[in-house]
Amino acid sequence: MRERIRSWRLPQHAPLPLADIARILNPVLQGWWQYYGRFYPTELWKLFTYFDERLGAWLRRKYKPLKRHRGRSLRRLNGIAKRNPSLFVHWARLGHATVG
Repeated sequence: MRERIRSWRLPQHAPLPLADIARILNPVLQGWWQYYGRFYPTELWKLFTYFDERLGAWLRRKYKPLKRHRGRSLRRLNGIAKRNPSLFVHWARLGHATVG
């Protein structure tokens, strides 16, 4: 699954808005949640943490002031998750981004 997330190359999709990325990827994340979430919740938590790290890399690529500021980008991602928890499936289930 990490390989699949890597294959999406999120940071290279910087021109896309976050809502479009969520619309494209939520069906896959939802499927993983439904299939693996019942029996492997800890592993799924780690996977979603990795996914959020990749979203942080997307933020760093999209917004110049965040470049080379991993902590700031992850704090911004957590802020986005708190303001809009239904944007990504795992944010809605967990109530926030899984990083930071």
